[in-house]
Amino acid sequence: MMLATCIACGCDDMHACAGGCSWLAVDYSQGRGVCSNCSQHLAAWQRSTGSPMLSRGLRSAAELGANKPCGTRLRYLGGCRCAACRRANSLYEGARRRARNSGDWNGIVPAARARAHMLKLRNSGVGRRSFHAATDIADSVLAAIVAGRKKRIRARTERKILAVDLKAAADRAYVPAAPTWRRINELIEEGFTRQFLAKRLGSKAKQPRLQLRKDRVTARHAYDVERLHKALTT
Repeated sequence: MMLATCIACGCDDMHACAGGCSWLAVDYSQGRGVCSNCSQHLAAWQRSTGSPMLSRGLRSAAELGANKPCGTRLRYLGGCRCAACRRANSLYEGARRRARNSGDWNGIVPAARARAHMLKLRNSGVGRRSFHAATDIADSVLAAIVAGRKKRIRARTERKILAVDLKAAADRAYVPAAPTWRRINELIEEGFTRQFLAKRLGSKAKQPRLQLRKDRVTARHAYDVERLHKALTT
């Protein structure tokens, strides 16, 4: 069995401090660590081991959990293995397992698919603000994704982004008119008159007319035509 000794007080896995202690940080390959009663030495430990958490300005889970009450998962991550902390960890892992089984896994995934989807819809008038409104994802996160600065995201974040479609575009945002006119022309070839189509698209005029530009249309008009095309051809 590998044993480790605290670099400050000398306690080890077989001989805890009086009153008990747990590891804030431990490296069994070197046989040393920092116990919970010597937290003032943790920073020195992290500097000596080149902790990636420290280099990023982050505190380790062990340090964050050192002063948490027993019965919390963070305290478990801090090294405590009492019955209450083990139960908290088991409940957390059980919830994660059920989420994975139900398709709601929320692990880390590459941001590439989400970024590609955002860039594709941006060409159709769905900007970052529209994504924010549709998903409630922080605008700063969306900006980092679309700029390519954020390389990895949560799976749930990816699912929210990929679920956004043209309907999320702002009503007055302009998109290319070619796909819209292609659908209109297909309906005309099927025998539907322009007057009929204009009326179905919401015109209230006595003589309904299709009043759409040839170069660009609003995202709302594009969506309305797409929906009408589906309704009349399926």
